[in-house]
Amino acid sequence: MRGLAGMPQAPPSPSSPGSAGDACEHDRAADAVVRDWRSALPESVTVLAWTDGGGLCSGAADGSIRLHGIGGVALRVLAAHDGGVTALCPRPGTDAVASAGEDGRVCLWGSDGDVPEIPMQSSHWVEHLAWTGDGRTLAAAAGRSLQLWRDAGSAGIWYDSRRTVLAFAWAPDGRRLAIAANQGLHVWRDGAEAPAQLLDFPGAPLAVDWRSDGKALAVGTQDGFLQVWRQPAAAGKRGAGGQLTMRGYPAKVRCVHWHPRRSRVATAGGSDVVVWDIPQTGPGRAVPLRAHEAAVTALAYAPDGGLLASADRDGRVCLWRDGGDLLLTFVLGAEVTALSWSPDGAVLALGCTDGQLRVLEPGGRRAATAETKS
Repeated sequence: MRGLAGMPQAPPSPSSPGSAGDACEHDRAADAVVRDWRSALPESVTVLAWTDGGGLCSGAADGSIRLHGIGGVALRVLAAHDGGVTALCPRPGTDAVASAGEDGRVCLWGSDGDVPEIPMQSSHWVEHLAWTGDGRTLAAAAGRSLQLWRDAGSAGIWYDSRRTVLAFAWAPDGRRLAIAANQGLHVWRDGAEAPAQLLDFPGAPLAVDWRSDGKALAVGTQDGFLQVWRQPAAAGKRGAGGQLTMRGYPAKVRCVHWHPRRSRVATAGGSDVVVWDIPQTGPGRAVPLRAHEAAVTALAYAPDGGLLASADRDGRVCLWRDGGDLLLTFVLGAEVTALSWSPDGAVLALGCTDGQLRVLEPGGRRAATAETKS
Protein backbone atom coordinates (compact mmCIF):
# COMPACT_ATOMS: atom_id res chain seq x y z
CA MET A 1 0.00 0.00 0.00
CA ARG A 2 2.83 2.39 -0.73
CA GLY A 3 0.42 4.33 -2.96
CA LEU A 4 -1.58 5.65 0.00
CA ALA A 5 -0.73 9.14 1.17
CA GLY A 6 0.78 9.28 4.65
CA MET A 7 -0.74 11.31 7.45
CA PRO A 8 0.77 10.33 10.82
CA GLN A 9 -1.27 10.68 13.98
CA ALA A 10 0.03 10.55 17.55
CA PRO A 11 -1.03 7.53 19.59
CA PRO A 12 -2.94 8.16 22.84
CA SER A 13 -0.79 8.91 25.86
CA PRO A 14 -0.44 5.93 28.21
CA SER A 15 -0.35 8.29 31.18
CA SER A 16 -3.57 10.20 30.46
CA PRO A 17 -6.73 9.42 32.47
CA GLY A 18 -8.85 6.71 30.88
CA SER A 19 -6.15 5.95 28.33
CA ALA A 20 -5.21 2.60 26.86
CA GLY A 21 -2.39 2.36 29.38
CA ASP A 22 -4.78 2.35 32.37
CA ALA A 23 -7.02 -0.27 30.81
CA CYS A 24 -4.04 -2.39 29.85
CA GLU A 25 -2.73 -2.47 33.41
CA HIS A 26 -6.17 -3.37 34.75
CA ASP A 27 -6.52 -6.22 32.28
CA ARG A 28 -3.02 -7.49 32.96
CA ALA A 29 -4.02 -7.99 36.58
CA ALA A 30 -6.42 -10.66 35.32
CA ASP A 31 -3.79 -12.01 32.90
CA ALA A 32 -6.32 -11.49 30.12
CA VAL A 33 -4.77 -8.75 28.00
CA VAL A 34 -1.07 -8.18 27.44
CA ARG A 35 -1.25 -5.41 24.83
CA ASP A 36 -3.91 -2.74 24.44
CA TRP A 37 -4.15 0.50 22.46
CA ARG A 38 -6.82 2.72 21.07
CA SER A 39 -7.17 5.42 18.49
CA ALA A 40 -9.96 7.68 17.19
CA LEU A 41 -11.30 8.11 13.67
CA PRO A 42 -13.20 11.24 12.58
CA GLU A 43 -16.44 9.27 12.11
CA SER A 44 -17.91 5.83 12.78
CA VAL A 45 -15.72 2.83 12.02
CA THR A 46 -17.57 0.85 9.35
CA VAL A 47 -15.16 -1.98 8.56
CA LEU A 48 -11.83 -3.49 9.70
CA ALA A 49 -9.48 -5.85 7.85
CA TRP A 50 -5.98 -7.25 8.32
CA THR A 51 -3.38 -7.65 5.59
CA ASP A 52 -1.39 -10.88 5.26
CA GLY A 53 1.54 -9.09 6.85
CA GLY A 54 -0.44 -8.20 9.96
CA GLY A 55 -1.24 -4.57 9.11
CA LEU A 56 -4.65 -3.27 10.19
CA CYS A 57 -6.83 -1.36 7.72
CA SER A 58 -9.91 0.59 8.79
CA GLY A 59 -12.74 2.16 6.83
CA ALA A 60 -14.92 4.98 8.14
CA ALA A 61 -18.28 6.61 7.47
CA ASP A 62 -16.54 9.65 5.95
CA GLY A 63 -15.13 7.50 3.13
CA SER A 64 -11.57 7.39 4.44
CA ILE A 65 -9.29 4.36 4.64
CA ARG A 66 -6.36 4.09 7.06
CA LEU A 67 -3.47 1.70 7.50
CA HIS A 68 -2.55 1.64 11.19
CA GLY A 69 0.81 1.01 12.75
CA ILE A 70 1.94 0.20 16.28
CA GLY A 71 0.07 2.20 18.91
CA GLY A 72 -2.71 3.19 16.52
CA VAL A 73 -0.67 5.63 14.42
CA ALA A 74 -2.31 6.10 11.01
CA LEU A 75 0.62 5.38 8.68
CA ARG A 76 -1.42 6.13 5.55
CA VAL A 77 -4.75 7.87 5.04
CA LEU A 78 -6.76 7.81 1.83
CA ALA A 79 -9.88 9.76 0.90
CA ALA A 80 -11.26 6.75 -0.93
CA HIS A 81 -15.04 7.10 -1.33
CA ASP A 82 -17.79 9.69 -1.44
CA GLY A 83 -19.84 8.33 1.44
CA GLY A 84 -19.04 5.52 3.81
CA VAL A 85 -16.64 2.65 3.19
CA THR A 86 -18.77 -0.51 3.10
CA ALA A 87 -16.09 -3.17 2.58
CA LEU A 88 -12.30 -3.59 2.75
CA CYS A 89 -10.56 -6.68 1.35
CA PRO A 90 -6.76 -6.95 1.28
CA ARG A 91 -5.71 -9.05 -1.73
CA PRO A 92 -4.08 -12.27 -0.48
CA GLY A 93 -0.38 -12.54 -1.24
CA THR A 94 0.00 -8.85 -2.22
CA ASP A 95 0.01 -5.40 -0.65
CA ALA A 96 -3.05 -4.29 -2.65
CA VAL A 97 -6.41 -3.60 -1.01
CA ALA A 98 -9.86 -3.60 -2.60
CA SER A 99 -12.49 -1.26 -1.19
CA ALA A 100 -16.18 -0.63 -1.81
CA GLY A 101 -18.39 2.27 -0.82
CA GLU A 102 -21.72 3.99 -0.74
CA ASP A 103 -20.70 5.85 -3.92
CA GLY A 104 -21.15 2.63 -5.93
CA ARG A 105 -17.45 2.23 -6.67
CA VAL A 106 -15.05 -0.67 -6.24
CA CYS A 107 -11.41 0.43 -6.05
CA LEU A 108 -8.22 -1.63 -6.13
CA TRP A 109 -5.48 0.34 -4.44
CA GLY A 110 -2.09 -0.83 -5.69
CA SER A 111 1.46 -0.25 -4.53
CA ASP A 112 2.72 1.78 -7.50
CA GLY A 113 0.74 5.01 -7.29
CA ASP A 114 -2.06 6.99 -5.71
CA VAL A 115 -4.57 6.41 -8.53
CA PRO A 116 -6.75 3.35 -7.97
CA GLU A 117 -8.10 0.99 -10.56
CA ILE A 118 -11.90 1.25 -10.67
CA PRO A 119 -13.32 -1.99 -12.09
CA MET A 120 -16.93 -1.29 -11.05
CA GLN A 121 -19.26 1.71 -10.97
CA SER A 122 -22.86 1.24 -9.81
CA SER A 123 -25.83 3.44 -8.99
CA HIS A 124 -26.32 1.31 -5.84
CA TRP A 125 -24.13 1.00 -2.75
CA VAL A 126 -21.55 -1.75 -3.23
CA GLU A 127 -22.04 -3.57 0.07
CA HIS A 128 -20.28 -6.91 -0.43
CA LEU A 129 -16.73 -7.63 -1.55
CA ALA A 130 -14.51 -10.72 -1.26
CA TRP A 131 -11.36 -12.27 -2.75
CA THR A 132 -10.76 -15.96 -3.24
CA GLY A 133 -7.99 -17.34 -1.05
CA ASP A 134 -5.49 -17.29 -3.92
CA GLY A 135 -6.16 -13.60 -4.62
CA ARG A 136 -7.08 -14.22 -8.25
CA THR A 137 -10.83 -13.64 -8.24
CA LEU A 138 -12.75 -10.72 -6.73
CA ALA A 139 -16.53 -10.69 -6.23
CA ALA A 140 -18.59 -7.54 -5.65
CA ALA A 141 -22.34 -7.04 -5.26
CA ALA A 142 -24.50 -3.93 -5.56
CA GLY A 143 -28.27 -4.15 -5.41
CA ARG A 144 -29.48 -6.90 -7.75
CA SER A 145 -26.19 -7.39 -9.57
CA LEU A 146 -23.03 -9.34 -8.81
CA GLN A 147 -19.78 -9.16 -10.76
CA LEU A 148 -16.64 -11.28 -10.81
CA TRP A 149 -13.13 -10.33 -11.95
CA ARG A 150 -10.26 -12.76 -12.45
CA ASP A 151 -6.70 -11.62 -13.08
CA ALA A 152 -7.93 -8.08 -13.90
CA GLY A 153 -10.49 -9.31 -16.45
CA SER A 154 -14.24 -9.79 -16.15
CA ALA A 155 -15.20 -13.33 -15.14
CA GLY A 156 -18.98 -12.98 -15.16
CA ILE A 157 -21.96 -10.82 -14.26
CA TRP A 158 -25.20 -11.99 -12.65
CA TYR A 159 -28.33 -9.88 -12.52
CA ASP A 160 -31.73 -10.97 -11.24
CA SER A 161 -34.51 -8.38 -11.25
CA ARG A 162 -36.41 -10.36 -8.57
CA ARG A 163 -33.63 -10.67 -6.03
CA THR A 164 -31.26 -8.39 -4.14
CA VAL A 165 -27.86 -9.81 -3.20
CA LEU A 166 -27.77 -9.57 0.59
CA ALA A 167 -24.58 -11.49 1.42
CA PHE A 168 -22.07 -13.87 -0.16
CA ALA A 169 -19.05 -15.99 0.74
CA TRP A 170 -16.41 -17.94 -1.18
CA ALA A 171 -15.99 -21.63 -0.43
CA PRO A 172 -12.55 -22.59 0.92
CA ASP A 173 -11.63 -24.08 -2.47
CA GLY A 174 -12.32 -20.75 -4.20
CA ARG A 175 -14.43 -22.48 -6.86
CA ARG A 176 -17.89 -21.85 -5.42
CA LEU A 177 -19.53 -18.61 -4.36
CA ALA A 178 -22.53 -18.89 -2.02
CA ILE A 179 -24.95 -16.03 -2.67
CA ALA A 180 -27.70 -15.12 -0.22
CA ALA A 181 -30.55 -13.42 -2.07
CA ASN A 182 -34.26 -12.97 -1.42
CA GLN A 183 -35.98 -16.26 -0.51
CA GLY A 184 -33.02 -18.53 -0.98
CA LEU A 185 -29.38 -19.40 -1.31
CA HIS A 186 -27.61 -19.76 -4.65
CA VAL A 187 -24.19 -21.18 -5.54
CA TRP A 188 -22.15 -19.94 -8.49
CA ARG A 189 -19.69 -22.64 -9.49
CA ASP A 190 -16.47 -22.02 -11.37
CA GLY A 191 -17.13 -22.17 -15.10
CA ALA A 192 -20.93 -21.88 -14.81
CA GLU A 193 -22.74 -19.10 -16.65
CA ALA A 194 -25.03 -18.32 -13.72
CA PRO A 195 -25.68 -19.39 -10.11
CA ALA A 196 -27.95 -22.34 -9.29
CA GLN A 197 -30.38 -22.29 -6.36
CA LEU A 198 -29.30 -24.51 -3.47
CA LEU A 199 -31.82 -23.66 -0.72
CA ASP A 200 -35.33 -22.26 -0.85
CA PHE A 201 -36.90 -20.63 2.21
CA PRO A 202 -39.21 -17.70 3.00
CA GLY A 203 -37.83 -14.32 3.92
CA ALA A 204 -34.48 -12.70 3.33
CA PRO A 205 -31.08 -14.18 4.23
CA LEU A 206 -28.72 -11.70 5.89
CA ALA A 207 -25.48 -13.59 6.56
CA VAL A 208 -23.78 -16.66 5.07
CA ASP A 209 -20.63 -18.62 5.92
CA TRP A 210 -18.98 -21.88 4.79
CA ARG A 211 -17.71 -24.58 7.10
CA SER A 212 -13.93 -24.96 6.83
CA ASP A 213 -14.20 -28.16 4.73
CA GLY A 214 -16.62 -26.56 2.27
CA LYS A 215 -19.25 -29.25 2.88
CA ALA A 216 -21.74 -27.17 4.85
CA LEU A 217 -23.23 -23.67 4.73
CA ALA A 218 -24.96 -21.64 7.43
CA VAL A 219 -27.38 -18.81 6.62
CA GLY A 220 -28.95 -16.33 9.05
CA THR A 221 -32.32 -14.86 8.04
CA GLN A 222 -34.38 -11.76 8.64
CA ASP A 223 -37.20 -13.89 10.10
CA GLY A 224 -35.05 -15.17 12.98
CA PHE A 225 -34.09 -18.57 11.52
CA LEU A 226 -30.76 -20.27 11.01
CA GLN A 227 -30.65 -22.41 7.87
CA VAL A 228 -27.87 -25.00 7.50
CA TRP A 229 -27.14 -26.94 4.32
CA ARG A 230 -25.05 -30.10 4.61
CA GLN A 231 -23.60 -31.77 1.55
CA PRO A 232 -25.24 -35.16 0.99
CA ALA A 233 -22.91 -38.12 1.50
CA ALA A 234 -21.51 -39.85 -1.57
CA ALA A 235 -23.44 -42.80 -2.95
CA GLY A 236 -22.94 -45.94 -0.90
CA LYS A 237 -21.91 -44.06 2.24
CA ARG A 238 -23.95 -43.35 5.33
CA GLY A 239 -25.30 -39.88 5.97
CA ALA A 240 -28.12 -37.95 4.36
CA GLY A 241 -26.85 -34.40 4.64
CA GLY A 242 -29.68 -32.05 3.69
CA GLN A 243 -31.13 -28.87 5.16
CA LEU A 244 -31.65 -27.95 8.82
CA THR A 245 -33.82 -25.13 10.13
CA MET A 246 -33.14 -23.73 13.61
CA ARG A 247 -35.84 -21.49 15.11
CA GLY A 248 -36.29 -19.45 18.26
CA TYR A 249 -34.15 -16.36 17.65
CA PRO A 250 -35.93 -13.22 18.89
CA ALA A 251 -34.48 -11.00 16.15
CA LYS A 252 -32.78 -11.05 12.76
CA VAL A 253 -29.84 -13.46 12.60
CA ARG A 254 -27.13 -11.11 11.33
CA CYS A 255 -24.06 -12.87 12.76
CA VAL A 256 -22.94 -16.30 11.54
CA HIS A 257 -19.40 -17.73 11.80
CA TRP A 258 -18.17 -21.33 11.58
CA HIS A 259 -15.48 -22.64 13.87
CA PRO A 260 -12.25 -22.99 11.82
CA ARG A 261 -11.67 -26.61 12.92
CA ARG A 262 -14.97 -28.05 14.14
CA SER A 263 -18.48 -28.55 12.77
CA ARG A 264 -19.65 -25.78 15.06
CA VAL A 265 -21.22 -22.45 14.13
CA ALA A 266 -21.57 -19.35 16.31
CA THR A 267 -24.65 -17.21 15.68
CA ALA A 268 -26.51 -14.23 17.11
CA GLY A 269 -30.02 -12.92 16.59
CA GLY A 270 -30.65 -10.89 19.73
CA SER A 271 -28.63 -10.55 22.92
CA ASP A 272 -27.56 -14.21 23.21
CA VAL A 273 -24.72 -15.85 21.33
CA VAL A 274 -25.90 -19.32 20.29
CA VAL A 275 -23.30 -21.95 19.34
CA TRP A 276 -24.56 -24.95 17.36
CA ASP A 277 -22.77 -28.27 16.98
CA ILE A 278 -23.82 -29.63 13.58
CA PRO A 279 -23.45 -33.39 13.00
CA GLN A 280 -23.39 -34.91 9.51
CA THR A 281 -26.90 -36.26 10.11
CA GLY A 282 -29.65 -35.46 12.57
CA PRO A 283 -30.47 -32.22 14.38
CA GLY A 284 -27.98 -29.71 15.72
CA ARG A 285 -27.30 -29.09 19.42
CA ALA A 286 -27.40 -25.52 20.74
CA VAL A 287 -25.40 -23.95 23.56
CA PRO A 288 -26.43 -20.37 24.47
CA LEU A 289 -23.73 -18.01 25.76
CA ARG A 290 -25.28 -15.29 27.91
CA ALA A 291 -23.41 -12.17 28.96
CA HIS A 292 -24.77 -9.49 26.63
CA GLU A 293 -27.83 -7.41 27.50
CA ALA A 294 -28.13 -5.64 24.13
CA ALA A 295 -28.30 -7.05 20.61
CA VAL A 296 -25.06 -8.64 19.44
CA THR A 297 -23.69 -6.77 16.42
CA ALA A 298 -20.52 -8.73 15.61
CA LEU A 299 -18.84 -12.03 16.43
CA ALA A 300 -15.93 -14.08 15.13
CA TYR A 301 -13.76 -17.05 16.07
CA ALA A 302 -10.01 -16.57 16.31
CA PRO A 303 -8.21 -18.33 13.42
CA ASP A 304 -7.27 -21.31 15.61
CA GLY A 305 -10.77 -21.53 17.11
CA GLY A 306 -9.53 -21.21 20.69
CA LEU A 307 -11.46 -17.99 21.39
CA LEU A 308 -14.75 -16.51 20.24
CA ALA A 309 -15.21 -12.73 20.37
CA SER A 310 -18.64 -11.08 20.47
CA ALA A 311 -19.74 -7.44 20.81
CA ASP A 312 -23.04 -5.64 21.11
CA ARG A 313 -25.00 -2.44 20.56
CA ASP A 314 -24.13 -1.08 24.02
CA GLY A 315 -20.39 -1.52 23.44
CA ARG A 316 -19.93 -4.63 25.57
CA VAL A 317 -17.23 -7.01 24.29
CA CYS A 318 -16.94 -10.62 25.44
CA LEU A 319 -14.21 -13.19 24.87
CA TRP A 320 -15.29 -16.82 25.23
CA ARG A 321 -13.22 -19.95 25.39
CA ASP A 322 -14.12 -22.57 22.80
CA GLY A 323 -15.95 -24.56 25.47
CA GLY A 324 -18.19 -21.59 26.29
CA ASP A 325 -16.51 -20.21 29.44
CA LEU A 326 -16.36 -16.41 29.61
CA LEU A 327 -12.73 -15.31 29.69
CA LEU A 328 -13.04 -11.53 29.57
CA THR A 329 -15.68 -8.81 29.24
CA PHE A 330 -15.32 -5.04 29.03
CA VAL A 331 -17.40 -2.10 27.82
CA LEU A 332 -16.49 0.44 25.16
CA GLY A 333 -18.22 3.80 24.88
CA ALA A 334 -20.44 3.10 21.87
CA GLU A 335 -21.96 0.41 19.66
CA VAL A 336 -19.39 -1.97 18.18
CA THR A 337 -19.75 -1.96 14.39
CA ALA A 338 -16.71 -4.02 13.35
CA LEU A 339 -14.64 -6.82 14.86
CA SER A 340 -11.67 -8.61 13.31
CA TRP A 341 -8.91 -11.02 14.40
CA SER A 342 -5.39 -10.71 13.03
CA PRO A 343 -4.25 -13.54 10.71
CA ASP A 344 -2.21 -15.18 13.49
CA GLY A 345 -5.08 -14.83 15.97
CA ALA A 346 -2.94 -12.92 18.45
CA VAL A 347 -4.71 -9.56 18.17
CA LEU A 348 -8.36 -8.48 18.15
CA ALA A 349 -9.46 -5.18 16.60
CA LEU A 350 -12.77 -3.47 17.41
CA GLY A 351 -14.41 -0.41 15.86
CA CYS A 352 -17.31 1.69 17.18
CA THR A 353 -19.91 4.20 16.01
CA ASP A 354 -18.10 7.01 17.85
CA GLY A 355 -14.95 6.43 15.79
CA GLN A 356 -13.13 4.59 18.56
CA LEU A 357 -10.70 1.94 17.34
CA ARG A 358 -9.43 -0.46 19.98
CA VAL A 359 -6.85 -3.20 19.50
CA LEU A 360 -5.93 -5.73 22.18
CA GLU A 361 -4.00 -8.95 22.54
CA PRO A 362 -5.91 -11.56 24.58
CA GLY A 363 -3.78 -13.67 26.89
CA GLY A 364 -6.04 -16.27 28.48
CA ARG A 365 -3.40 -18.35 30.23
CA ARG A 366 -5.73 -18.53 33.23
CA ALA A 367 -9.52 -18.76 33.34
CA ALA A 368 -9.91 -15.16 34.47
CA THR A 369 -12.64 -12.60 33.80
CA ALA A 370 -11.92 -8.88 33.93
CA GLU A 371 -14.56 -6.17 33.93
CA THR A 372 -13.34 -2.82 32.63
CA LYS A 373 -14.94 0.40 31.43
CA SER A 374 -13.37 2.52 28.74
